[in-house]
Amino acid sequence: MESKRISERIDHIIGIFSKCEEMDHRTGEKKDWDKDIKVLEEIKDILHDYDQQAAQLQAMIQKYEQADRPVRNGDIYTCPECGHRVNPRHTHCHRCGKKLGR
Repeated sequence: MESKRISERIDHIIGIFSKCEEMDHRTGEKKDWDKDIKVLEEIKDILHDYDQQAAQLQAMIQKYEQADRPVRNGDIYTCPECGHRVNPRHTHCHRCGKKLGR
């Protein structure tokens, strides 16, 4: 959600530059907006990478720091993340690392 909003704002700023370019043509003045637009596109890429890293961090926190109960099937307990058999007294799944709780 956040990355879409950031992209929309950067696209909006690029649109403003395009409008300013049009105004330059009307008034006869000439300003080179290409460099400014290129910088904004680089900023957009940086913000996109930042958003992806934030999403990865959130997924890692969910997996390794927020405990979920093992799934009980009769006398067998399995990891809620990967389905591997686990001991319900262990703190983490030995296969995927998911934090386990009670």
